[in-house]
Amino acid sequence: FSQLTSWADAGYANAWDSRRSISGNAILFFNNPISWLSKQQSVVPQSTTEAKYISMNICAKQLQWLTYVLTDLHLSIVKPTLFNDNSGAIIISKQASLNTNTKHIKVCYQYVHDCIMKKLLNIIQVGSNQMIADILTKPLGVQKLNTVCNQLHLVDPGGVSDIRINMDKTISKV
Repeated sequence: FSQLTSWADAGYANAWDSRRSISGNAILFFNNPISWLSKQQSVVPQSTTEAKYISMNICAKQLQWLTYVLTDLHLSIVKPTLFNDNSGAIIISKQASLNTNTKHIKVCYQYVHDCIMKKLLNIIQVGSNQMIADILTKPLGVQKLNTVCNQLHLVDPGGVSDIRINMDKTISKV
C-alpha cells in the first residue's frame, strides 16, 4: 500500500428528511487519520453504486489536495490508494465512457475517473466488512465500532465496550 490511503463510502438514501445519501471518507497518512468527512450529498443518487461513486469523487478531490500539500512540504508521495467496497462504482470510475445506466451522472462527478486515467490514483476494492469509512456513514454495532476505531487509532483497543453509564448518569470506565 502507499503511504497515503483513503476509504470512501456512502450510506444510500439514509438522510430521512431528503432521501439523500451520506458520503463518508477517511484519509490516512502512514495509517494515521489526517482528514475525514461525513456529509450529505448534494444530489439524490439513483442507486447505491451511484452514491458510492459520488463519495469516491469527493474523496479523490480531498486526496489530491492533500497530495499537493504534502508535496509542498517536500515529502515524496507514492501514488495514493482509494479503497471502496462497491464493484459497480469501481467499474464506473475505470470506464472510458458513460453508458445508458450512468450517463445521467453529472460531469462534476467524473473527477475520480480523470485521476485514474492520469495514473494519479489507485483504486482497490475491499469487502464491506473491511470498510473503515462505515463509521462516517451509518450506525455500527459494538464489535464493528471497536474494530474501526482501532484501525483509525481513535481509542485504545476495547475502549468503547469498556465504557459504562451508571444509574446516576455518570460515565465511568470498567
